[in-house]
Amino acid sequence: LKTDSYGGASFSPHEDKVLVISNKEGMYQPYSIDLSTKEMKRMAANYPKAFNHASYFPHDERILFISDDQGNEVYHLYCCDEDGKIQKLTHGTQGR
Repeated sequence: LKTDSYGGASFSPHEDKVLVISNKEGMYQPYSIDLSTKEMKRMAANYPKAFNHASYFPHDERILFISDDQGNEVYHLYCCDEDGKIQKLTHGTQGR
């Protein structure tokens, strides 16, 4: 039995999309749901790690999220721009 899990919710700045985290493809990733068409689009498709706690920026559709390094529970802060490019904002080995 396959069950998809969805969590968290963040409205886009224009309140026309909602950002959720889901494991529908096996790993927790962010998806944007267009509220008028109900189309669900995976964001940051080239990111190979699980996401935690994603949110839209308040004035554009960049995404701020945290992720650990493949399960080591050392979390870092990342930014995903509107084109899917990901930038690591914090560094080190003590993040949590």
